[in-house]
Amino acid sequence: MEGGEVFLRVGKHVGFGKGFGVNHIWEGHKHELPAWGCKSIDEVPAFVAAILTQGAQVLCEGYQTRDGYRLTIVRGARGCAILSPQLDKEGVNFYSVVTAYKSHRNRGAMNVGTLKAKKAP
Repeated sequence: MEGGEVFLRVGKHVGFGKGFGVNHIWEGHKHELPAWGCKSIDEVPAFVAAILTQGAQVLCEGYQTRDGYRLTIVRGARGCAILSPQLDKEGVNFYSVVTAYKSHRNRGAMNVGTLKAKKAP
């Protein structure tokens, strides 16, 4: 699994299990997010950032998306985030946040590493 920056996009919510980004996280979890300290859609980025901290477990599950990518789970002390590995126009790896949630669901994923801080230029 290759490293890369993580981006949280505005995204869209299509329905349960369909969508990505801030809008998908808020629409899919707004009934439970306030209990986790995330009281508005504007606080979703801080909620996700609190999960994606240095040392969080990076897990890979066998699920493969329609575009051929395997989803990556980052499990931190404050919850889990599901990331989709992507390539930008120049062929550089990055990860797009699909969703995030508080509970640590056992999804049968394999631990493949830990999240590292971005290296200084």
